Parts: sequence; C-alpha cells; structure tokens
Amino acid sequence: MREIPQEGFLSPLVWNVAFDDLPDRFKSGPAHIKGFANDAAIVLQGPNIHTLIEQGQEAISRALEFGSENDLKFWVDKTEVIVFTCNRLRVSDLLYFCMENRDLAYSDTVKYCGIMLDSKLPFGPHIRHKAIKAVRLLYHFKASVGQMWSPNQFLMCSHGNCLTEGHIWSYSLGK
Repeated sequence: MREIPQEGFLSPLVWNVAFDDLPDRFKSGPAHIKGFANDAAIVLQGPNIHTLIEQGQEAISRALEFGSENDLKFWVDKTEVIVFTCNRLRVSDLLYFCMENRDLAYSDTVKYCGIMLDSKLPFGPHIRHKAIKAVRLLYHFKASVGQMWSPNQFLMCSHGNCLTEGHIWSYSLGK
C-alpha cells in the first residue's frame, strides 16, 4: 500500500493526484465528499440519524473500495466520526461505523481544515484553541527576541482571554 506523507509541502499535491477520482464515487447518493489540501470528509444530512448511519457506512465502504482499487490505505486511527445536531442525542445509543473491522468512536469535537468543530456547532472550542495558541506564540516570540524589544504590556492579556488583530511591538526603553 502507498502512503501520502503528512505535513509535507508536497502532500496536498500528492493527495490531489492520488485521490482525484474519489469524489466521482460520491456524485450520486446522499453522501458527498469534501476535500481540502490532504483532508477529506464524508458529509451526510437528513432527519433520521439511523438512516444516516446506514448511508454513512455505505459511503465508508465505497471509499475503502476506491483505496483498495488504487493501492491506497486510509488511516483508521485518524478517522473521526461526529454528529452535528441541535437535538439531544446520546451517541452511546447509536450504532458505530466500522472501518477495516474496527469500530469508529464518536467524537465531540474534530479538527477539519484547521478549524475545531463541536457537535453542537458553537465555535467556543475553536476560539479557545486559537487564543491559547496565539498567547503561547507571543510568549515564545518575546523570549526569543530578548529584552530589547517586547510587546506592549497593555496588548498582552492574561490566560488567553483576549486577542489583538496584530502584534504591535515597540522599543523598550532602558530600566
């Protein structure tokens, strides 16, 4: 089986060449595939969750069949299942999707195209993740630049509770 390298600068191009025909498998039927860079998502929507699970399992089987025909393998460990709904739904009562004889667990949040998506679709988890990442980056940059240049203190917020549109740096006058 061939493997598409992850996180490489060529991986989106290689992924596009290798998986170019995969969307053709989903032109008809309720399942649609969305691809970006080297990520793919099988998307279904409808009023009945049990029907969606059956259709989703069929879509996974079609994708695995494509992989088998093209000597490609999907990573089961990186495959995540999430149900977006505003209704109260206990995923523990649902049937699991199966991929390569392994059950796929349901996730409360997934990361797709750099965005953290929650099953209820609030963007709080994504905003918190980005805020913490931005504050860490700011402190790493401050530590690497040294004491001569530093971010204005009024722009730095404690505990990652706020962000600025950009970093404004100023010359720190002696102590």
